[in-house]
Amino acid sequence: MGVSYLSSWRKKCEDSEKEKRIRFGQKVRELRKEAGYSRQEFCELTNVSYEALERIESGHVDPNTPNLETKIQKGLTKSYMVITI
Repeated sequence: MGVSYLSSWRKKCEDSEKEKRIRFGQKVRELRKEAGYSRQEFCELTNVSYEALERIESGHVDPNTPNLETKIQKGLTKSYMVITI
C-alpha cells in the first residue's frame, strides 16, 4: 500500500514539474515573439546559448535554474536606439 502510494505521488510531482516547465517555455516563446526577437537575437540579449533557448522553449529546462528568469526578463525589457543616416 505505502509503496504504490509513494510511486503515484512521485509520478504526480513529476507530471506537475513537467507541466510547469512546458508552460514556462511556452510563455518565454510567446513573449519573445511579441517583442519581435528571433531566437538568435534573443540569445544575444540574454547571454543564453541557442541550444539552451531551444530547450527552454520546448519545456526541457527547469524555470528555477539560477538566474534564468532574470536573464529572460532583462532580455525582454532591453531596448536599443536605432540611428539612421
